[in-house]
Amino acid sequence: MFMKIRIIVFFLFIYPLVTSADEFLPDKVISLVEQNKFEQILLLIETANLDLKKKSVLYFKAGEKFFELKNYETSLLCFEKAENFENKKILNWNKALCFFGMELYDEAFDFFKKSFHGNLSESEILIAAKSGFLSKKYAQALEMLDGKNFAVNKEQMLNLKSDIYFAVKDYENCLNVQTELLKIKPYDKVYFGNYIKLKKILNKNVKYDNYIQKIIEKDYKFLLGANFDNKFLALFYYKKLNPENTFEKANLYYNLCLYNQALKEIKKIKHHDFKSDFLNAKILFVKGEYEKSGKIFLELARFDKKNSGRLYYFAGEAFLMCGKYKKALEVFGLCADQKSDFSKEAFELLNILKGEI
Repeated sequence: MFMKIRIIVFFLFIYPLVTSADEFLPDKVISLVEQNKFEQILLLIETANLDLKKKSVLYFKAGEKFFELKNYETSLLCFEKAENFENKKILNWNKALCFFGMELYDEAFDFFKKSFHGNLSESEILIAAKSGFLSKKYAQALEMLDGKNFAVNKEQMLNLKSDIYFAVKDYENCLNVQTELLKIKPYDKVYFGNYIKLKKILNKNVKYDNYIQKIIEKDYKFLLGANFDNKFLALFYYKKLNPENTFEKANLYYNLCLYNQALKEIKKIKHHDFKSDFLNAKILFVKGEYEKSGKIFLELARFDKKNSGRLYYFAGEAFLMCGKYKKALEVFGLCADQKSDFSKEAFELLNILKGEI
């Protein structure tokens, strides 16, 4: 449930930096940053004929540039040298970003708190709260998020809140947040998996939750792509909503590896078609009833010319598995003649079998 946060650097409109005698000094500083020559930057700025405030501005700009280059340690050194920079909140914020980049989250959170104010962007609030979460200052991190109106980054904010609530074992609030996330993305498998996990922790039955029940009833099939327990939920809702559609029920049982139940449902189908016979053959194959499976695949291949290549191949595999090598040889020969996607593999198996029989 963790998220990625984009680190934002403040870019300031700053009054003219230097006197006319040193008009090229900022460019020299930036050039030395790109060469990663911090000691020379120190020498250049300290020996310049500038007052302390203007020197701090140069250190600040060097710190920004080092940060862009992801050299967080040197960036922090520059911001620390900019001690006479007028805007202390901006200075402390950039120090916090450096500590965050260095994965020193306790220090980062301390500086974020010093510079936290009411006009921060959503991304800025998120990274400050994220540092609180990572430094295990959970209550203070929540305080930064509470009462804030998130529009663009609402999903990221809810994910972070969910992480915090889960960390402090406040599963009830964590469940509420996951429900909000499902309202944003109803068919997200991760969110649904988290929702189910929390329901189990709280010993709550999913079917009594009206909002989630509507999601499942709208499209039970999406659960088949989620975790294994959710597939059983899909079966529960399918049986409840579609008691007569035996093929879909058999298919669900097959996906759940409940092959005996799947076969029972297949036998209830009065008028078989291609998809029910194909499913029947697949079930028999995984149950180890290879000869029966091979016969069905072979029969289907004779009537479905469009898919005959793969059907002959499946039939050949089935006969091979039950030791009917001559029959497998015959069927793989039919597959090789079809020039389908399976022809090459069939041809290779054909040559192997010819050498064995």
